Amino acid sequence: MRIAIVGAGISGLATAHAVLARDPAVEIVVLEAANRVGGKVWTETSQEGYLCEGGVNGFLDKVPETLDLCRDLALEPMAADAAAQQRYVFSGGVLHRLPESPGEFIASRLLSLGGRLRVLGEVLVGRTAVPDESVADFGNRRLGHEATQKLIDPMVAGVFAGRAEQASLASCFPRIHQVEAEHRSLILGLIKLQRRARKAGRGDRTPTSGP
Repeated sequence: MRIAIVGAGISGLATAHAVLARDPAVEIVVLEAANRVGGKVWTETSQEGYLCEGGVNGFLDKVPETLDLCRDLALEPMAADAAAQQRYVFSGGVLHRLPESPGEFIASRLLSLGGRLRVLGEVLVGRTAVPDESVADFGNRRLGHEATQKLIDPMVAGVFAGRAEQASLASCFPRIHQVEAEHRSLILGLIKLQRRARKAGRGDRTPTSGP
């Protein structure tokens, strides 16, 4: 059997690895338009001797298959430092810490007053009849353009090294897609999920991104 895989990024290379793991006799051809493999992920040394990494800045380790793949490839993922829980967005010449509570969100200057009020108005937005939409369309519809630009787009870039306009919400952030479908509002849905988690005795936070 001969199989052609288009693209030698992480997805294409992982697919080739999975196929060969199932049947080493399969003949695979991986097609890539660029002059290197790896897609959005790259490593290079600058002229000054600094090791520079490009692409996504991390991945969620809650999916066992991801860590299984790392082990198969003899890779040792570096756990994020505890300080990485504090995230920042550079906007308007200022480094803004992402708010982690309603009070911090209200006080934050990352979004204008109008932008913050638009986010709070998310509770009034109804569900969409579209089965899937881009992450940008979803953000603009539920949270407003400013929040999408300054919050959603950086998140998509950090996780997928892509643009929110080109990313499918259902594929990239199925949990968020599910929360809207089940609870109509993201804010109300997350409040309900957090209450449910406290009743169940869990201290973990409700994840809002990743598969």
